[in-house]
Amino acid sequence: MFIKILSCELDFNFLQCAKILNHFNCSNNSDLYSNKCEIEYDTDVLSYFYIKTALLQSLNESIDFMSKNNTNIVNFNDNAQNDYLKLIDFCIKNKEFTKKIDNNIENLQNCNDDKLNNTLRMTLFQNN
Repeated sequence: MFIKILSCELDFNFLQCAKILNHFNCSNNSDLYSNKCEIEYDTDVLSYFYIKTALLQSLNESIDFMSKNNTNIVNFNDNAQNDYLKLIDFCIKNKEFTKKIDNNIENLQNCNDDKLNNTLRMTLFQNN
């Protein structure tokens, strides 16, 4: 059951990333790195969704990082910052990550669900 929920959350997060990139006039994921997007925002909404989704997509590597660098719940050792940046770089360059975002950007025009199109929720499921 956990894997199913995680899979749905990840799909939802790819959609959210695609909507954000589309909002910034990115036609695909690589536009983000080639300065073809018009990125202006007051919050770190892009990094909130983008990095979270990249880390979830590479969950095994993310868990390995946490196991190696975490000294107490979320208190990381001194070397963790460089390792964390390397992890993010690895995750966002993952071909599957890029492909899923690109596919979601392409499919945005076919989504006619106003509720889904207009939400910026961080998660699909709500824990009550």
